[in-house]
Amino acid sequence: MGFTVSSLSNYTNEQNIKMYMPSLFKGKTAQYANIQTGIKSAEKIKLLDTTIWMQTGGTCATFNSSGTTTISDRTLTVGKLKIENSWCIPELEAKSTQLMLKKGSNYTEADLPKEILDLLVARLMEKLEVADWQGDLLSGNPNLNKYDGIHTIMVAAGTGLEANVAAYIGTPVTSVTTSNAISVFDAVRLAQVALLPGTRNAGANYFFCDPAWAEAYLVAAKNANNFFYNGTGNTQDETFKILGTNITIVPTQGLSGIDAGYLIHEDNLFLGTDLENEEEKIKLWYDDEDEKVKSRILFKRGWQILRPAEVIEFTY
Repeated sequence: MGFTVSSLSNYTNEQNIKMYMPSLFKGKTAQYANIQTGIKSAEKIKLLDTTIWMQTGGTCATFNSSGTTTISDRTLTVGKLKIENSWCIPELEAKSTQLMLKKGSNYTEADLPKEILDLLVARLMEKLEVADWQGDLLSGNPNLNKYDGIHTIMVAAGTGLEANVAAYIGTPVTSVTTSNAISVFDAVRLAQVALLPGTRNAGANYFFCDPAWAEAYLVAAKNANNFFYNGTGNTQDETFKILGTNITIVPTQGLSGIDAGYLIHEDNLFLGTDLENEEEKIKLWYDDEDEKVKSRILFKRGWQILRPAEVIEFTY
């Protein structure tokens, strides 16, 4: 005697209530910036410089003042951002998601699954990394028009030193590939030597670029038998050095698909905010009026390059 089960639906186990988030990349650029807190709307950042002229000594009674001390400023303007969400927890009762809920019909904000809030913050970090570079107050995209990003600031300044020219690369390129990546990154190094030789040993230098550029450079180095990497921590999404330099390559999704890379000294990049890490703070509450759990994130954010003329850019 056999079984007849054709009238039954195939079994699907829905008792596993663990929820998996999609693949996300983490915000990166902000960790390389100087954080300027306490900005409600805009703030002048002072730049101080001075010239030195050596004179012949060995005499008395002669005082010749020389050199000039210059004080200038750059305005760092922050955008004011808000993210709001709401959830009706009883909507989880009809499905297997009911297994995540406590007994009873009275819910509070504590009953919202933690994975939802984790995903909310992760998605925000993802959007901010792109806006930090591509943000443009004139954009029609609501995720990009709250403040100007670094790429937008540099395009508007128009004073960065271009490395994709004959003086540094020979024949300018129209894309970055495994066949020309070593020449591209060497051009960035040569441009730095030409513009600001002193900065090579005066603090960290970061070359921010599309992760695809970083991958092309790694593959090109491998193909050239330059095994300078150790097999860990050297992927297209992690930092590593341009071979033979102190320049750290920082692949960022903010420049993904953007035909531009930027070499910026650590003292030249500023992130403005009112309260540090405020974008990670979520106000969560249960609203008795509509019986929904609600969240709100409020923060301010903006960028500035203090000396755009001291930025090496590689564009095409």
